[in-house]
Amino acid sequence: MKNITVSIVLALVLISSSVHAKKDNLTHGQRVSIFVNEYFIQNNNAPFYEECNPSKNGCVDAVCNHLGKYACDERNEVDEVMLWCRGNYDGGCVSESCKFLGRYACDEDPEAKEIARACVGNRGGECVSSVCTRLGRYSCDERNEVLEVIRKCAGN
Repeated sequence: MKNITVSIVLALVLISSSVHAKKDNLTHGQRVSIFVNEYFIQNNNAPFYEECNPSKNGCVDAVCNHLGKYACDERNEVDEVMLWCRGNYDGGCVSESCKFLGRYACDEDPEAKEIARACVGNRGGECVSSVCTRLGRYSCDERNEVLEVIRKCAGN
């Protein structure tokens, strides 16, 4: 079983390295897929211990921080944000995604809701950060580009 796993990883690395030479000719989505796969290969070899990785802050905190203090100061507003955050592990994905989009791209309800819902299934923001950094500043600064990265990172 261990030999099969090693063989699969080796094959993926070889395929990945041959694809690196052709990355300039790939679409944004294809490049995102390659970088997400590389992120998973690099980071899923080590065991994940939840007790060693406590949540830095919650999704509700992250969303409310971007919306501003007056957008989350009443019970009905917080309840709505809680619904948007349902299924999120923490606020890392929201925070990292909004960082790449810029200060004013997550400061209104529809924008924050779209990011929070896309982040469902992402543990932390490390995958989003890693992929967006590798794509470069101008390939991960528009909403559709960041949303594509978030969705492909889900499940990490």
